[in-house]
Amino acid sequence: VVARHSNRGGPGRFGYAVCLQCGRAEPDSDNRGVASPALALVDHKPLRYRKDQDRCPGNDKPFSIKRNLSLGLEVTTDVFELQPQHTMRRAGANALVIALREALAQELGVDADEMGFAASQSHNALGAPAVSLFLFDRAAGGAGFAVSFEHLLRPVLRRAEQILDCQTPGCEKACAACVLTADAPDGKEELDHFTSGQPW
Repeated sequence: VVARHSNRGGPGRFGYAVCLQCGRAEPDSDNRGVASPALALVDHKPLRYRKDQDRCPGNDKPFSIKRNLSLGLEVTTDVFELQPQHTMRRAGANALVIALREALAQELGVDADEMGFAASQSHNALGAPAVSLFLFDRAAGGAGFAVSFEHLLRPVLRRAEQILDCQTPGCEKACAACVLTADAPDGKEELDHFTSGQPW
C-alpha cells in the first residue's frame, strides 16, 4: 500500500520555500511571493558547504526559489485492515486499534513504535457502515509486522483483551498502563477503552 503524507501549511500556514539550486527548504513567512528580508531563503547559504561560496547561487536567479509549497512524501509499506462486526464510537475504535498494535508488538517481540495505527469510518463488503482499524509498518517497504496479524489472530486478540481490561486504580478511559501511548489522539473524548469491549 502506498501511504501519502503531506504538510500543507507549515508553522506559519504559508507553506515552505525551496531552493531548486541547492535544495535548502525553510518554512515560508509570507504568501505574497515577493522577496523581502522577512521571507525565507533570502540571502541563504548553500545547503552543502562549498569552498569560497558563502551565498547560494540561487539567490541571484529569480526562478530558483519556489515559495508557498506544500511538502509531501510517498511511502510504500505493509498495511493490515480489520473491520469489527459491530460499529463503535471513535474513542472506542482508537482504544481498540492501539490495544491491537500493542498486543501484536508484544506477540512479535518488537517495539510498538515500529507500527502505526489509524481508525476510520468505512463500509463493509455489503455497503453497510463499518469501522476500519488499520495497522501499518512505519518502515518504508514494510517490515512484515502488520501483515503478520492474520497469522497471530487468536493470541493477539487475547492480549488486546487483557490490555483493554485495565485494572489500574483511577483509570477511567485510558492510562499509560493500557492505551494512552505517546502517539495516541490528543482530544479528551478521543480515547475510551471501555467503549471498545463490544462483541465482534
